[in-house]
Amino acid sequence: MRHYFYPLALLFMLIGFSNCSVLAPSPERIADYQLRAQYHQDVCFGRCPVYTLSLYDNGLLVYQGERFTEKPGLWYRLIGQRETQGLIDSFQNLDFASYPSTFPSRVPDMAARSLRYIDESGRDHKTTFKEERPDQLLALADRMLAMAEAEGFKKYDGPNSQIFGDTPDLAPQEIIVELQADVNAAAWIVNYSKQNVQLKERISSGADYYLITADPNLMDADELLPILRQDPEVLSAQRNQQLSPR
Repeated sequence: MRHYFYPLALLFMLIGFSNCSVLAPSPERIADYQLRAQYHQDVCFGRCPVYTLSLYDNGLLVYQGERFTEKPGLWYRLIGQRETQGLIDSFQNLDFASYPSTFPSRVPDMAARSLRYIDESGRDHKTTFKEERPDQLLALADRMLAMAEAEGFKKYDGPNSQIFGDTPDLAPQEIIVELQADVNAAAWIVNYSKQNVQLKERISSGADYYLITADPNLMDADELLPILRQDPEVLSAQRNQQLSPR
């Protein structure tokens, strides 16, 4: 009997390790997990990163990048159970019931930040703030901000990605610009390389109209248009609503 005990025990250990690996938290099984907390950073009048960080009860962190972020789309990483429980406890210790849904603000161009907490009974608590907020609320928001900016996230494009909600359409947006007659379009477009503006094609042989594309992850077309219209080498600029050459 003793002769067979150790190989059998080793087999059970190997099976256990294998199951742990297979059952490790993954966005593919997100419907089976309980959402416990979220941090959201909203838009501002500049290029503020816009994203949501979600924490699940098993330590799965999901990052959904929307605009002006180095991680557009869905990303994920795992944190340990102690760190997970510590963060959940910090949310639990905040008196969300006494907080307004939105704290008043006198700074319209500042990015709003939101914290959301789902307690053990399933009650959903959320509050949004800018410069006016309790110190404890700010400390917890900064804690989740640091987690969102930490390294170790992996890109996720697999099944069930729709469960996170609609991902933003980051397809290039088209703009028609009319340049001064003596302007070289290929040289001019270099001025907007930081915004990843691309020269697509010339769309008129009788005038200097060109089709360019804006990258909404860096600066979308509506933000780029007023800048283009102030450019001394640009006679006119407008969205290509037809999304095709005129």
